[in-house]
Order: sequence, then structure tokens, then C-alpha cells
Amino acid sequence: RRHHATATTARHERRIMDTLEQARVWIGECVWGDLDPEDIASLSDAQIHAGINRHYAGGWAQFVKDGE
Repeated sequence: RRHHATATTARHERRIMDTLEQARVWIGECVWGDLDPEDIASLSDAQIHAGINRHYAGGWAQFVKDGE
């Protein structure tokens, strides 16, 4: 049982990391195009999340859903 929980947690964490990476790409292409890629890479996960909530129609939940 413990292995299953660990594997599920790892998959969930990987999905979050993938979504954050997709968000960074979207931000660079669509929203904050005036930022250099290095600037976007230096944004914290919380800043990425807040930016998606503010600029993506439907916020973070919709961004995740659209990325599935």
C-alpha cells in the first residue's frame, strides 16, 4: 500500500511540474512577451500560479483542464 501512495504522489507532483512548465511557456508566448526567458524561469511557482489566475480565462483550474 505504501508504494502505491508514493507512486500516486510522484505522478501528481510530476503533473504539477508539467503544468507549471506549460504555464511558463504560455506566459512567454502570450501574456508577458516582454519578459526574457530568463526572467520567466526565475519566477516562483507562486508567481506563475498567480499570473495564470489573473490572465487566463477561468484561472488556474481552467488552465489545468485545458492542458489535459
